[in-house]
Amino acid sequence: MSVHSRKYMLILLPLAIMFLMRWLGFDGMVGQDGYAYIDYSKSIGNWMNGEKLPYFLWPPGYSFLTYIFTWTGMPFALAGQVVSAISLALTLWSLFGILEHYFPKSRDHITCYLLLFALLSPYFLRQALVTSSDMLAIALFSGFLLYYIRYLRAQSFLHLVLAILFLSLAVFTRYVIFVIAFPLLLHTIFFWFKHVGKIYHWLVLIIPVAVIFLFHLFNENLFQFMDHDSIAKWTIKNIFGTSYESKEGIKQVKLPNIFYQLAPLIHPGFIFLGALFIFFGIKIGGFFNLEKKLLIISYFTFTVFVAGYHDQNPRHFLPCFIISILLCFPGFVHLSQRKEVRNYKNLIFSLIIIFQIGLCIRAIAPTYQRNLLEKAISADLNNRINEKTLYAFDMDIALKSRGVPQEIQSLYTQKFTTFENNALLLVNIPKWSNQWKNMNPMINWNLIQSAYELSVEKQFADGWVLYKMIEK
Repeated sequence: MSVHSRKYMLILLPLAIMFLMRWLGFDGMVGQDGYAYIDYSKSIGNWMNGEKLPYFLWPPGYSFLTYIFTWTGMPFALAGQVVSAISLALTLWSLFGILEHYFPKSRDHITCYLLLFALLSPYFLRQALVTSSDMLAIALFSGFLLYYIRYLRAQSFLHLVLAILFLSLAVFTRYVIFVIAFPLLLHTIFFWFKHVGKIYHWLVLIIPVAVIFLFHLFNENLFQFMDHDSIAKWTIKNIFGTSYESKEGIKQVKLPNIFYQLAPLIHPGFIFLGALFIFFGIKIGGFFNLEKKLLIISYFTFTVFVAGYHDQNPRHFLPCFIISILLCFPGFVHLSQRKEVRNYKNLIFSLIIIFQIGLCIRAIAPTYQRNLLEKAISADLNNRINEKTLYAFDMDIALKSRGVPQEIQSLYTQKFTTFENNALLLVNIPKWSNQWKNMNPMINWNLIQSAYELSVEKQFADGWVLYKMIEK
């Protein structure tokens, strides 16, 4: 099979995996963010029909593209999943182009490498299966990297236009992409002054201005993202801390964030042989040329910024995983060419792919189970048409999005003084007791316990219990 045939098969695999997951009952909507993006996509559709667009904290790029995909007749959730899966495919395409550009003599290794350590990267693949903006932003950032590199080589205005277009749209999808791209953007400007100097290249500034105008159509406040807890609570103390308190409760972690910065290079959820590849990449030389230095600077600029967040979430590191993939490739090629590896290459390939699939299953399983749990609770509540009110938290956004018939009152947003008699209550006290200690969810729970008899209606997986509240 030719290199190009393997390349096309590789980029079709994300869609195949996505449809396999849908066949297994996974519809991609999980957690609060996944539902929020789909709900906002629906709101964009209503806005196009004349309704007012609701408040939305995050940039609209992913939800807007999901809405456009629904023009094909796809339901919103399926359209969102397809956008994420196609985004992974386009990311692989861009990575192939970048690696092919730098290592033309190693083209035979690229497809194998991207299959094992990009497509089958557990956290990377997981995010390509859900209705979230991450993978689209990463695909656009990868496109920026591809055409940024080509601009440095050919000094073509078209490559500059495409680089800035991809970067602008990436920021339109996830603001944080600007942080990781900033050193490369500065280098692009410096490169233009030193080597190009063509005045008409400044016309490229029309692109970010146009994207800002497009964003303004959705939200007049360009700096609304500053209200997000990750920004508002950002502090240098978080880099060295192991305990964080925020709107998401109290969180305890084993290691300070500063030690988590290398996760995209060494963590099995990203690339389990990354440290080995980096070691051999440095050993063979050429690791610290200018462009690799810029990638390393971008990597640590981003990871230091993320280390200031008030939590630890592998999802936050996904943009710099793209850089990890690029930096690890020379070490992979060097190892692949060693005699002891060549002699057993089929066995080694088989063992690695089995191991990676196992890691992917382990990483995806909690997300898959949560999705099935949300669907099961929603199905149960849809059969309870006589109960008008449900008090809940954590599941409340998912249940609203799935259209349960009850009016949902959030235990998080306020401290209640009274509750509706005979209402339903959905809680997970084992999960909440530490994280939400002395906060609204547990305060409301304690009040309910003191004032109401709780009749168990149904117990669900992972500690979730549905009660009926009967006034004492």
